[in-house]
Amino acid sequence: MGDRGRSATRADPGRAAAFSDAIIAIVITLLVLDLRPPETEPGGLLAGLLNEWPTYLAYAASYAYLAVIWMNHKAAFTRIREMDIGLQWTNLGILATLALVPWPTAVIAETARTGNLADERVAVALYAIIGALLCLSWLVFFSYLARHPDLTKEEVDDSYFARERPRALIGVVLYLAAGAAGLLIHPLMASVIFLLLPAFYAFTSHGFDQRPAVFRGGDRDDMSEAAARRRATEGPYSSCSPSEPARAKLERMTISETDLVHLRRAVELARDALDTGDGPFGSVLVDAAGVERFADRNREATTGDPTRHPEFEIARWAATNLRADERAAATVYTSGEHCPMCAAAHAWVGLGRIVYVASAEQIAGWRRDLGAPASPVSVLPIEAVAPNLPVEGPAEQLVAEVKALVERAIRPL
Repeated sequence: MGDRGRSATRADPGRAAAFSDAIIAIVITLLVLDLRPPETEPGGLLAGLLNEWPTYLAYAASYAYLAVIWMNHKAAFTRIREMDIGLQWTNLGILATLALVPWPTAVIAETARTGNLADERVAVALYAIIGALLCLSWLVFFSYLARHPDLTKEEVDDSYFARERPRALIGVVLYLAAGAAGLLIHPLMASVIFLLLPAFYAFTSHGFDQRPAVFRGGDRDDMSEAAARRRATEGPYSSCSPSEPARAKLERMTISETDLVHLRRAVELARDALDTGDGPFGSVLVDAAGVERFADRNREATTGDPTRHPEFEIARWAATNLRADERAAATVYTSGEHCPMCAAAHAWVGLGRIVYVASAEQIAGWRRDLGAPASPVSVLPIEAVAPNLPVEGPAEQLVAEVKALVERAIRPL
């Protein structure tokens, strides 16, 4: 009941990401409404357009800021595994504050047309307050994820979002400082800071430690690539066990509703395999963004090749078609736990997390109870073959379906 109640309050981040993208697109579109033709006498259009430069500056700063917000939002959501109610509300807080951005932009544009310096000072101060509120909403968002690392994907370090909080705090401080400078000294000083801040957030959209290589002296610290290199140097049979933080995270992770969607797809493939005379096994490869990249089913009987396991085919395909960092960040969903051959192939090519419905031990037990011949290969858990792989299963919600397929394969109706 506890796991069922917990999963009922959690959701796939895909809908929240799509909703957020739509809001950001609408808000960006609203900015252009303030770019209006100047009211000039005949022959004075050029001068009128040039006099509108503060409006153009405000539009450029706001557009750049919203574009960078989208980049940061996308970077954050590629690391989120599932969302609970609290995270939904913190995300809505970001959307609520970014939806305000066209308002101070319009105020700056209007005061620029009047040319009143006192009003311009107030306008940039208002813009700074909205900018600071938006950064504050990001601070709340990062803090929530830092306190709930179980909502992030397995390959994300537990301290990642804690390290993101200073970025948001810097924005709060600098926007308020810009507003003070614009109010007390000159609005142009605030405008310059408004343009520089989006550049800062653009260069750090994946975190301080993952800026573009040209700004980091070529120091690649991408976690997924580091994991791929580690596997390449240690090999899949390394005796080293996962780190304490990684082990603690794996212990508290559960199979999410998103995982179940992909697992059901794997079970459907297993059913297709059985319908064509092959063993009832199916597998799906899903990338870090949640997109299915490759899927296959067992083809031992129809090809006469006993190595045509779907997990083995996924490893072959991934080795040819994905970069090392993409493989390390991907997840393989399968109806049954990998056999030793497939577990070794998975580890050798540097694939990431495995989620299975039924364990090898469960399947072997069902086959034994039904009088089926024993496997020519020892029944081993994945961890016994490749101890560094993150593995989750069984998925109790679907075990009965896989068991029924195994029974049908051994005792056809």
